[in-house]
Amino acid sequence: MKNITTLYVDASFSDNRKYSGYGAVLIRNGVKTEFSGEIKGACNSTEAELFGVAEALLFIDSKEEILIYNDNTACVNSINGRKKAPKKSKILNAITIINKFNVKAKWVKGHFNSKENCRADELAKERLFLSEEINFVKNNISIYIATERNDKRVAYSFRVEDNFNTLLFSGHRVIRNSGYGSSIFILSKVIGKPFNVIPDITSIDIFTNEKNILSYLNKLIRMKKRNYVKMNATRLEEGVFNAFNNIKIRIYKTSDDNKLDKLITNAIYALNDK
Repeated sequence: MKNITTLYVDASFSDNRKYSGYGAVLIRNGVKTEFSGEIKGACNSTEAELFGVAEALLFIDSKEEILIYNDNTACVNSINGRKKAPKKSKILNAITIINKFNVKAKWVKGHFNSKENCRADELAKERLFLSEEINFVKNNISIYIATERNDKRVAYSFRVEDNFNTLLFSGHRVIRNSGYGSSIFILSKVIGKPFNVIPDITSIDIFTNEKNILSYLNKLIRMKKRNYVKMNATRLEEGVFNAFNNIKIRIYKTSDDNKLDKLITNAIYALNDK
């Protein structure tokens, strides 16, 4: 009896669909092999499943007869040629690879009486979790803002770091003291720097001694929790609010590493120099 290589493939997605992963279980001559991978860029379920199948096939000899089990009907129909592939680069590239192999696809009910399909799903979820953790670390930044003011002027000193404590930006400036408005101006100027350079920032830790900034950020967090879309605010406030949309914010009044204390000293010097 001719041996047929079987392949189980499944995919998993993050809530925002920015990250996805695939898992595969290959059974060949009675030997089971497991592997998984990351799918970069936003995609739908069919794209992810087909991409996973194409990636898995690269581990197999193209002359083998291969039976693919998958729980996505559109993916199965695309592999069997029953459905015309959309004109999307991800799908077209995947189909081009799949068509080089002697394959047939069979639908299997997801997470139901199929040990290998369930295992492929587990592998996909594990890979997705790893991808999200890596991207969270890469796109998490820390912002330190210290201010010192008198009746006429306010000096601010700032420092922006990535999650590995690498300095990205720093500096100080003295502006006219307009109370609350100057505080929001400072915040908008400082947060604008990393947003212009780092894509897909996921979370920000903000350390500041400025009471107005702390007050505004706490207000912003409360509004985000209540899913407020609009608020009675100035353009600067709205700009900050929009910048922080879909980003996790944590606020601290002090920092354990004395970085904020050093910035406070810098702000005092800057104010006295003017």
